[in-house]
Amino acid sequence: MVIICPKCRVKLKVSDEKITPNGKKFRCPKCNSLLFVKKKTKESIKKAVTEKPLIDDKAIQRAKRLIRTILSDIHFYNQEKVKESILKGTFKEDFKSQLSEGMKLYKTRIPEEVRQKGDFFNQEVEKFIKDIEKKYKE
Repeated sequence: MVIICPKCRVKLKVSDEKITPNGKKFRCPKCNSLLFVKKKTKESIKKAVTEKPLIDDKAIQRAKRLIRTILSDIHFYNQEKVKESILKGTFKEDFKSQLSEGMKLYKTRIPEEVRQKGDFFNQEVEKFIKDIEKKYKE
C-alpha cells in the first residue's frame, strides 16, 4: 500500500501485513509526523472515489502566510529599494529573481491541490504592493 504524508507529501510504501484491522500508527521518516493508516475496505474505497478531498481554510491561510513571509523578507533586507520600486511601479520587475525564488519555495511547500484553489501568490504580492504604497504615500 502507498500512503502519502499529509504534512510533507512524501510517498511511503507500507506492507499490507503491517496494518492491523483496527489500523496502525506510523511515523513519517521525512517530517516525523504521526500517521494513522487503516486497511482499505470496499466501503472506504467507494467513499474515497465519490468524495472530493476538502481543502480547508487552514491550508489556504498557511499558503498566504508563507507568501507574506517571503515578501516580508524581501522588504526587510531591501527597504529603500522596495520603497523606490513600489513608488515607481516597478516592484515586480526589480525583484523578479527574488519573487521567482519565492515562487519555487511556495511550490515546494504548498501542495498542488491548495495552489489550484486560487492564485494566492500573485494576490498576496498585489496586496503587499498596495499596502506599502499606501504606507509611503501618506
